[in-house]
Amino acid sequence: MLLMMLSAACSRQSESDNLLLRSRIDGYNKDAFLLRYRDPVKGMQLADSALRLIADSMPDYQDGYLRACNNVAYSKYMLSDYDSMYVYTSVCFDSSLSTTQNDHLEIEQLIAQLLSARVKQRQCYTAESYQILYDIDHSKVLERSTGNDLHDFALMEYYITSITLNYFFRYGALDNVRGMLDEIEAVKPTLRCDYAQDISLNYAMAHSYYKLCDSSAEQHKYLRRALELCEDNLRIISDSVVFDPYHLANVYQLMGLMRSDTLIKEASWQANSDVLDWIYYAMDHVFHFNLQPDEDFTLALFAESTDLFWQLDDPYQRLGAAVTVADYAMTIGDTALAREYYLAALYDTTLVDFIAPKFELRLYAGLINSGAALNGDELRLWFAKEISILQFIGQNERADFLLQRELSDVRKTNKVYVVFFIVVALLSLFLILVTWQLAKKTRALQRETQRLKEAKEQDVERIANVETCLSVLRHDINPFISYLQNKNLPEALKQEVLGRMTRTFDNIKAWTTISLPGGLQFRPSRFALQEVFDIVDDNILNARPDRVELRFQPTAIRVWGDSQLLVILLRNLVSNAVQHTDEGSIVIDANICDEDTRFIEVTVADTGCGMTPDEVEDLFRTDKNVTQRTNSAVSGASGNGFGLILCRYIIKQHDDHTLRGCRIWAESEVGKGSTMHFLIAVDQKGDQTNNE
Repeated sequence: MLLMMLSAACSRQSESDNLLLRSRIDGYNKDAFLLRYRDPVKGMQLADSALRLIADSMPDYQDGYLRACNNVAYSKYMLSDYDSMYVYTSVCFDSSLSTTQNDHLEIEQLIAQLLSARVKQRQCYTAESYQILYDIDHSKVLERSTGNDLHDFALMEYYITSITLNYFFRYGALDNVRGMLDEIEAVKPTLRCDYAQDISLNYAMAHSYYKLCDSSAEQHKYLRRALELCEDNLRIISDSVVFDPYHLANVYQLMGLMRSDTLIKEASWQANSDVLDWIYYAMDHVFHFNLQPDEDFTLALFAESTDLFWQLDDPYQRLGAAVTVADYAMTIGDTALAREYYLAALYDTTLVDFIAPKFELRLYAGLINSGAALNGDELRLWFAKEISILQFIGQNERADFLLQRELSDVRKTNKVYVVFFIVVALLSLFLILVTWQLAKKTRALQRETQRLKEAKEQDVERIANVETCLSVLRHDINPFISYLQNKNLPEALKQEVLGRMTRTFDNIKAWTTISLPGGLQFRPSRFALQEVFDIVDDNILNARPDRVELRFQPTAIRVWGDSQLLVILLRNLVSNAVQHTDEGSIVIDANICDEDTRFIEVTVADTGCGMTPDEVEDLFRTDKNVTQRTNSAVSGASGNGFGLILCRYIIKQHDDHTLRGCRIWAESEVGKGSTMHFLIAVDQKGDQTNNE
């Protein structure tokens, strides 16, 4: 009896200790969560304390562990430490957690996904961000887990991330915003979270309503709702207990953007004078935003928001604020002031490359247009950086466009399947009463419907290819137009820009000649490389010059990749070698790569006219149209620019889908010939023989 009493007492003591530990962990997590905007460094320290306490005393407390990881990740996001943020969000998807009974596992994992989607947006990986949001929407997690603060926080994060993607990181996606804003307005009064989340959602909604002002016949209504949400935020942060400069800076910057937008009519502002009067009163009397006589109000808003953002440790916000005020200064003709802000951002030691490509693009364009360059080398460096970022953003926008189209097709296909199954069920009942002839006609009608559907899908794909080409054209010529409008651009650089612009148009024209619907599809398999050699050897048979020996070295190597694309690639390389070799030999060989045995190195070596180092450097660039020298009687043979761009595209597909490290390059010497090299993955499962 005594032993039972002692055991019960120990059990109660253990339970009490666990409750105390859990309370401390929850307290750390709650404080870290509340500090995520105001003081992310302090919040991160508190979340780390929770993690250490869990590791030492409560390793089975999975709810607290996941919440602490998400708190650290959010602090890293607010400091733009993206790599560290990904480390903590990935913890939420540890496979060992899936076997644990945890009521909040799904919702914490969803919060981690949303944070990853936000960072993908900042880095302009819009397709990846959209895919995350699409998967969340179709997972129905937010519908299954409802009625608690954690769910409300996750739902508000989902809304913020979704509308931010559409109003800021995409073009022409405002139709998606309208429907979601209506949904948010309906459920927002029922959502419960902290003041910071209310402010963040208000800001995202206000920015969305502002974007809708540009294209709406009811501009004054959208403007009023945007101003009301700004008013709500000012009311919340007017309380000194919850005030922090981050949210006030957002309000000032958004007010500046709206005031500087020339598409918003003066009549719309006058229709909302009552809301404006309260906002101006609060700025003056609560936040002490005092204007000097004759001071530009919009410029003052941007400058004040920049000062507030530069009090924070987030380089993303610092860069965005500086570029925004500098861009406005350029529009009002104050080039000197704009140059100061551009240079301040350029020399900010907290910034790193590709922390915010959209802002970085505006930074380098502003540096060039404001005449901030001290010499030609600096100007060329900024020019190269702007081109690189513009191409990066363009590639990701095209990827986002293709993903949207693909997922739209999936949704349409699912609807077709639902309708199809219903029709089949009805027909099954009907077939009991009808004759065999009617069934035969029904099947014929179904076949015709399928044929028309396939024909329609092919037409849609062809139209999408044209739209993609137009998108490429738009993004590739934008920087050239910007430079040509710069009166300070040196004449030599202007001629170089004109040349690049002409070659870009030629390459875009070449892209439009691709007739394959949907582009070149990547279909990998394991196969013998000799099969590709034999096919290309047969294709080149009738094009062999009399005085040139074309020799394919036999090989027993097996590779992993797309055999059809490799045929196109090798045929292009061999055709170029034949075209530029009047006599001598062309040798095609394959060997295990000396530097990395996971790859096969294929070479096409000719004894043709060769190329200069500059020509080799520009060989695979889209803005160059390289024409190799030739010894033939007809000088200036047709260029090989598009063919080699296609070769680079094929190698990029292998690099993305097989083994990282696939690449293509050239070596050449004028008068002695050229050698083209490319690496593809070895078939690791097959037997390899290196043909010496």
